Amino acid sequence: MTDFSDVINFLAEIGATSDQANQPTPLKQDEIDQLRKKYGEIPKDFLDYLSIVGAGSVNDCRYMIYGGLLSPSEYFDPEDIEELENHILCFGDDFAGNPAGFLPKNNWRIAEIWHEDLTLNEVDLTFGQFIRQKIGMMDNLQ
Repeated sequence: MTDFSDVINFLAEIGATSDQANQPTPLKQDEIDQLRKKYGEIPKDFLDYLSIVGAGSVNDCRYMIYGGLLSPSEYFDPEDIEELENHILCFGDDFAGNPAGFLPKNNWRIAEIWHEDLTLNEVDLTFGQFIRQKIGMMDNLQ
């Protein structure tokens, strides 16, 4: 299992879990099993994050992780994102209209959809690295 104790400690340190709006809820094992069954090769560190840290917003609503994977049509007009619809499964967003997700046909790499022009920006990070960056854990590292 991927170690997310540093994330738990970071969130406790900054007080991000002190109110209901910033208290992620870990998924139950049967929910994790359903995701694994539905998506097969879904990244293990994403499932580990959901079972250890949980789904929900963190760090004063700096980032939201969903309890599953969503289609881009959940955010954008389906006609506008027809090209993306079968390429990305979204796992979270930054509260500014930019969802991020996995590209299953590209070895489950991570990409963000920029809301301004609906382009995909692929990132060369694991889910664990990506979420640590998004919630602000990397802000003070040089």
